[in-house]
Amino acid sequence: MKSKINVYVFYASQKGKDIIDRCLQNAHYLELKGMEKKLERFKTRALQDQPDILIIENNPTDSSLMPVLEHLSHAGLKCIVFSESNNSDQILTAFRMGAREFLIEGPQLEQSFKDAIIRLTEQRLDPQNKKAHRIALIGAKGGVGVSHLSVNLAWTLSHTFHQQTLLVDLDTSGAKDAFMLDLTPEKTFLEFASKDSHTHLSMAYQLLTHVSPNFSLLPLPENPADIENITAEQVQTVLDNLDSHHDIILLDLSHHLHELTLLGMDSARSLLLLIDPTVISVKAGIQKIQLMEKMGYDRNNIHAVINRFDRKQALGPQQLVKTLGVPVFEWLPNDEKRLTQAENTGKPVYYTYPGCKYAKKIDQIADKLLETTT
Repeated sequence: MKSKINVYVFYASQKGKDIIDRCLQNAHYLELKGMEKKLERFKTRALQDQPDILIIENNPTDSSLMPVLEHLSHAGLKCIVFSESNNSDQILTAFRMGAREFLIEGPQLEQSFKDAIIRLTEQRLDPQNKKAHRIALIGAKGGVGVSHLSVNLAWTLSHTFHQQTLLVDLDTSGAKDAFMLDLTPEKTFLEFASKDSHTHLSMAYQLLTHVSPNFSLLPLPENPADIENITAEQVQTVLDNLDSHHDIILLDLSHHLHELTLLGMDSARSLLLLIDPTVISVKAGIQKIQLMEKMGYDRNNIHAVINRFDRKQALGPQQLVKTLGVPVFEWLPNDEKRLTQAENTGKPVYYTYPGCKYAKKIDQIADKLLETTT
């Protein structure tokens, strides 16, 4: 899928235009290609430009609207119809003419709009023999930037490399990933844990919070007491059920080697070990690598990533590589200012500053990881 989804709008009233404008502003992955009030001009441009999605305000008094909708849908264009009215006859007629979604003005309209976009653009994967590439991210110690890397890597994989990506927050210290994306998820692992998992496998996909097309989030609950009620077996069941829905599953793990962390490491094909260039972090990284090897993990699958790297620091690149005893997978630059600004806006660095050095390095990490899937 393209990183930006092109939309074209027909509005029948100023109020409708304002409402659609508001919905578009809150969906940053959409790119508005035009808005038209003249129906024939809208039809001509839509057929000519072939945008990804058409948004059409329903005008019950315009008898020419439904034939235009039918023409556009027969041409293969995906149409969302928006209306102030919940008249069942109008809704049925719109669907008969080819509307893919019908949205009604109300308090939940913006969320309904986002959900409709997700449904229309979601990549459908063949579930047969589909196994996602699972990548675990773990810090040498706390505070080295694992959540920043997880969020930005998920964004890059989904938007730049068009991978159906799931980010799973298994860091029991708190729901940092949702916070960094300025989200308040309605559902978490707790929803699944509170039911009989053997009879509620279909719930797994319903737990996801859709960040954008191709990018979903599955968080732990914020309350530490609730996290204690979630078992590794329950998490494993959910992950296994979601494998066929995704190309990539990123597991944001705690640096503490407790039950959920070990589950994430065991189920991952690749391990990213994040280390910052301080003596304490490097020592902790060496201990982690040695411990992972004793636990049977293949050293070739452990990828050391140096975060907040600056050549002016005391530990240089050659010294870091020699001390760690493993090749460095990638070097992430020290860009605390942009990371903080992006976090404050609730958007990944890659979205806010796509041309910065940090974003370009995230691109390189994603590219290298995808090479290991082939």
